[in-house]
Amino acid sequence: MNAPTRVGIAGRVENPLAIKTAERLWNFLKREGVKAEVQKGFLKKPNAREIRDFDADLVLSFGGDGTLLHVFRELGERSVPVLGINCGELGFLTDVDYSMIDAHAPNVIKGQYYVEPRARLDFSVDSERLPPALNEGVIVPSKPLTMLRYGLNINQEYLWRDNSDALIIATPTGTTGHALSAGGPVVNYNARVIVVVPMNSTNQASRPLVVPEEATVTAYDINSASPPELVIDGQVRMKCGSEVSAKHSKHAALLARIYASSYAAPRKIRKKTETAEMEILKAAPPSSKFIFRLLEFEGPLTQKEIIAATMLPARTVRRGLEYLIGRGVLVKKPFLGDPRQSLYAISR
Repeated sequence: MNAPTRVGIAGRVENPLAIKTAERLWNFLKREGVKAEVQKGFLKKPNAREIRDFDADLVLSFGGDGTLLHVFRELGERSVPVLGINCGELGFLTDVDYSMIDAHAPNVIKGQYYVEPRARLDFSVDSERLPPALNEGVIVPSKPLTMLRYGLNINQEYLWRDNSDALIIATPTGTTGHALSAGGPVVNYNARVIVVVPMNSTNQASRPLVVPEEATVTAYDINSASPPELVIDGQVRMKCGSEVSAKHSKHAALLARIYASSYAAPRKIRKKTETAEMEILKAAPPSSKFIFRLLEFEGPLTQKEIIAATMLPARTVRRGLEYLIGRGVLVKKPFLGDPRQSLYAISR
């Protein structure tokens, strides 16, 4: 990439770590003679402006994935790369940890970064066009515990009628978000597809669906006991009327990366899961930690096999398993080799 001549700085106002990190980078850019502009309300700098008014050829986003999604939405259809600096929990889109920004900043201002075009979706509600979505659009009743009813067409061809908690229409990037938690597949970011995932459908035939990106996905006859809404990227919420359509946007989001990462999503999911596991295990009894490490090394085992391998009393093993299952770290599965026994496995 060419070295950026003007850098935009944006971030989450409520995140003190993001503000502190951005201040440090602002000072670095000034020392290096690189022109910079700042999001209004984020840093107290002269000539601050709204993100939509940036005149930059690279934008740095300080915060988490939600901040990055906000920055892309504010930039609209403009082809400006955005580099995410993670100032919080593990993110799928933010590429650089705040602690490493000093090491990477000199390379960034030299243009030593990759740019990944990420597909977006153009949603329309009753023919009214909305801001493009980088992750997904979710059609959901405005009140919880209310059933959503709708029909689904792909390219005006009938697919199904369904009752469910929600309907998710996602980009490949969005398959690591709400779509994943609803049972959808993880799709590599550069796959040319759209993913449709019903959430808790009552119709067993309504399964997650992958269609070509050229397709137009339409939910019609949408109704619910509470007014249905469309939520874009978890941030923009609006009444959705009776029909919502989604199609591939001509304007990709340009995600700047320090590291080439064609297949990073599965690794990040694993890392995020492992981080949660470690937090749970910190407070676990020693016997539970022992059992977890055994299953991590050996794979799924029966209770008898765990007792034999650990040489712990049966009562201690039973309590250790109950502790780990109760906190979602382990799962109990049927053992086909002996219906009287169960297999215990790490829930990844």
